[in-house]
Amino acid sequence: MKTRKIATISIFGGLIILLQLISTYINFGSFPITLTLIPIIIAAAVYGEKMGFLMGAVFGLVVITMVITGA
Repeated sequence: MKTRKIATISIFGGLIILLQLISTYINFGSFPITLTLIPIIIAAAVYGEKMGFLMGAVFGLVVITMVITGA
């Protein structure tokens, strides 16, 4: 794997974590506004379905961690 791809994967993963944490505090009425899926879709479009799966797994782990910790 090239260094540029690893760095891009890390940036997308960081964006997913950051957007998910921020989205818990931003509500529009009773609906939370989330933009977390945008980095997942972009990563899947640019790097393929395996990368989309990996980014989806990162998202899932963040959500599970937030549920367990009560965040």
